[in-house]
Amino acid sequence: MSMLLLNNYPVSLVPYALLKKVVERISMTHIPAHRFLLFLFCACIIPTGLLSASEAPPLFIRFADILRHETKTSQKASEFYIGGEMRRVLYSPTTVGPTLHEVNTNNAIELIPREHLPPLEEGAAGLRIRAQYAPDANAPSPLKRKMYVFIPRSAIQANKPLYVTPPGQPETHAHVWARQAHSPDMSLAAHPVIIPENARLDFCVALQNDWKIPGDARIRFHITAVDTNEITTIYDEVIACNEPGETSQWQHRSLDLHSLAGREMQLTFVTEDLAATEESQHAFPLWADPILYGASAKGKRGGINNVILIALDTLRADHLGCYGYKRRVSPNIDRLASENYLFENAFALAPWTTPSFASVFTGRLPAVHEAGMVSKGFVLDTRFATLAEHARRAGLLPVAFTEGVAVRAQLGFSRGFDFYSDGETPLSHCVGTAESTFRRAAAWLERYGHLPFMLFVHTYEPHDPYDAPEPWKLMFADAQYAGDVGGQPKRAQSDADKQHLRDRYDGCIAYTDHWVGWFIEQLERMNLRENTAIVFFSDHGEEFWEHGNHGHLSSIYDETLHVPLILSIPGMKEPPARIAKQVALTDIHATILQLLDTPCPSAVDSHNLLPLIHNPNTTAYSRTYVAGELRFLDVAQAKPKGVPVEWVMRSMRTPVTKYIISDRDWVLRQTSVPTEEKEYKEELYDLLNDPAETQNLIQTLPELAKQFRKAFRDFFASFGIDVDTPAFDMETSPHKIEQDTMEALQSLGYL
Repeated sequence: MSMLLLNNYPVSLVPYALLKKVVERISMTHIPAHRFLLFLFCACIIPTGLLSASEAPPLFIRFADILRHETKTSQKASEFYIGGEMRRVLYSPTTVGPTLHEVNTNNAIELIPREHLPPLEEGAAGLRIRAQYAPDANAPSPLKRKMYVFIPRSAIQANKPLYVTPPGQPETHAHVWARQAHSPDMSLAAHPVIIPENARLDFCVALQNDWKIPGDARIRFHITAVDTNEITTIYDEVIACNEPGETSQWQHRSLDLHSLAGREMQLTFVTEDLAATEESQHAFPLWADPILYGASAKGKRGGINNVILIALDTLRADHLGCYGYKRRVSPNIDRLASENYLFENAFALAPWTTPSFASVFTGRLPAVHEAGMVSKGFVLDTRFATLAEHARRAGLLPVAFTEGVAVRAQLGFSRGFDFYSDGETPLSHCVGTAESTFRRAAAWLERYGHLPFMLFVHTYEPHDPYDAPEPWKLMFADAQYAGDVGGQPKRAQSDADKQHLRDRYDGCIAYTDHWVGWFIEQLERMNLRENTAIVFFSDHGEEFWEHGNHGHLSSIYDETLHVPLILSIPGMKEPPARIAKQVALTDIHATILQLLDTPCPSAVDSHNLLPLIHNPNTTAYSRTYVAGELRFLDVAQAKPKGVPVEWVMRSMRTPVTKYIISDRDWVLRQTSVPTEEKEYKEELYDLLNDPAETQNLIQTLPELAKQFRKAFRDFFASFGIDVDTPAFDMETSPHKIEQDTMEALQSLGYL
């Protein structure tokens, strides 16, 4: 089979010899060449990778990938976030910012267009400006009010100083964003396609409302399908905003195109402004996720077509029955483990959500991808390809149903996904989010499960405050407990309080286990288990005072890093097994790439786990260390001058020894720019004789400590990391984080 890369998709073509014979035959007919080639393209291209060679899933076409370049601008389809959902839109106006500006004595920002604002794009009527006061440092503070102003093209071209005064309590600095103000009148034409049998066209529409929709906004959305004989309007609707600032939501539409089957047609997505006012130009129309697919019947197909990642937050391995826990809290997860492949010694690379998931998505160390580091802007670095981007190139539909906050779309986790839902973001940790998340994921599969997909499902259960709904909430609690700790660890004083929190934690696990079982039942009912690989894991664990603290933001002992990892791989000849080899969560990355038949980048800290299933003693899996890292913005214990600092704690683990090094104590006692040499606290543990990490041997075994110091530095240096990077001071950081992001992270204790 010959290979090529088309529109960023790897595809397989029919063999050249066969293609040549068919072309010779077709040349003797009267069929136009361009029609034949288009038909051949649509009929013969099959996404490569994990898809079955004998029976491929139905073809789907993303119109975001086949727009004609001359239809609007050269800007590619982009992500857009409305109502907790990120979708890929055909076009949206370019936004630049935030940029930090000083505030003058009149509490205003001076903007000189050619110095402080982006150049106008062709056809833009001007710039829409958003501004808000900001503190000097990125320390969490109350959410600032925003103001919006339209600057016309003429004012920008004049290049005279413009003055903007944000609302609210003045600060010494302010943040400014600038967005191109394009007319809503647009026509986005795609390249011609052959309409398949039983075709459906699915898409979403919305009015861009994050920068204030005026009350009189009325936009007509319509789609035309054109062939050589006629123009057919297949969709026509007016979307209106009735009240100023009215909240917009994605509106899903699904069109039945069976009557157009077999016809070569060019689809054009058109919008018209019906309000005809200057201000209404800012109510920009959005077309999101238009895909064309054949609606085939669901049924068994050979091979592995799909991948599902099921991630439970804050779930330590030793609280599951399949990892030896005595309480019956996890019968469904235990059953999944007994029928598949359980990794007994899997470890996260970070003890909290943002960096841990970023490592799974990219296969990189936290110190490399830098997600979760306030000093680096907190977001996932775009230099590193994600699992979703790889899956997309392999011909899958990547979608995600999460609960936001530390993995919210705006932090970069949505990159590569066709659809990414932050769901019911638990700013006060809503009860019952696991049920909602799994139900939404199952509903998506009901509609699109017959297409090849990669699905990421993440719930914050069993994260504190351990507030599962009944009957799970107090399922394991002592009926005689008379305390009032509730689900708040900070209120725990007595041993009874602490045990009550453990009991409630187990109740959350049981609640989430119930919905994991329900979700797997839905997969079976939809006939998806036989062609879907499932990866079940947690991003980190939870400490219950084993080392004097509670939670997962104070240490990197095993109770915060040892996590469950279960693989379900249909078609494997090996019987279910428990694999004792020490592995890392980053290995999920390389394993999925292997299933996608996609090369794994050489610079990652990720190893394919499949050889361990074939042979637990194989040398094909070559990991020596699992490295852990906790980098924390310390606000509660800030320096006396009031500027929070960031300290780092790292570990390096073999199956028998663990080394920990931290600059936390040294950083927190600095009161100014450090002049003294940095000091580190070191720990060394014999895991064979002291698996609970209670006896620090750093002084007792100096030679072993010396070996680990060198191995530690060499290991991180092999990834380009200098472990002696100076302590970070928020006052000098060039990076700024969106205030609402900081508020959300505070809600779960991450800042």
